[in-house]
Amino acid sequence: MPRLDNDKKVNLYDARQCIDKAKICHKDAEKAAKKRKKVFAIGASIVCACMVFVITFTTVIIPKQRLEDEMDLLSKANVGDSVFFGTYEQDNHITNGKEKIEWTVFNKEGGSLLLISKYALDCHEYNDSYTDVTWETCSLRKWLNSSFIRKAFSGYEKARIYPVTEDENAEYSPDSGNAAQDRVFLLNITEVDKYFSSDTTCEATDYAIAQGADKYGSWWLRSSGRASAFAAYVDSHGSTHDSGCTITGINVAVRPALWINLE
Repeated sequence: MPRLDNDKKVNLYDARQCIDKAKICHKDAEKAAKKRKKVFAIGASIVCACMVFVITFTTVIIPKQRLEDEMDLLSKANVGDSVFFGTYEQDNHITNGKEKIEWTVFNKEGGSLLLISKYALDCHEYNDSYTDVTWETCSLRKWLNSSFIRKAFSGYEKARIYPVTEDENAEYSPDSGNAAQDRVFLLNITEVDKYFSSDTTCEATDYAIAQGADKYGSWWLRSSGRASAFAAYVDSHGSTHDSGCTITGINVAVRPALWINLE
């Protein structure tokens, strides 16, 4: 068997040392990789926990706290007071978010309040087609109790709005249809006479104006007019018109009303 000279022995020794060092480096790299994975997993868990907290805080805690503050103020309100409840686009600047809705308290019965928006909040036809309708069947009623209520109130706030059964106004509208149960509704002619002692003019928000309303224009009532294709309204001077306006009128504003439960 041939003998290795000294240079070859040294080279072989160096090669073995390099292999050993490579193995050590590989093990160190594996340890470092495992450590990085562990740190990443911990970091990801922390980020997820933070995200869950932020989502919970903004979608549950804040709305619930806001409702508690609102209800505390509402419980102290009396007839004629202005209160805030819910939010809706009003200044027509979408980027800055929705504004608080200001309401006037028109009735207080035990633990309940009747609220009517201080301003005309939007502009919609009473019905989206010219045909015989009643409050029960009109598209404006459907919009108020679907699109509007979803946009204006949180889940906690909606739970405080209770449905009431309201007729159109049988005294003025003999063919007024069936009474309807709504969370959000419009006043009828009798209620306007009852709750408004004098001026019934109403200013529209900038958003409502952008949708077609006049600044101090007409606003719908739920009562039918002289025929089933007409609906009663209050004009820009505050006068009530029981003969009505055609239901497809495009520049009549919407002034919602609702009952809320304080208990």
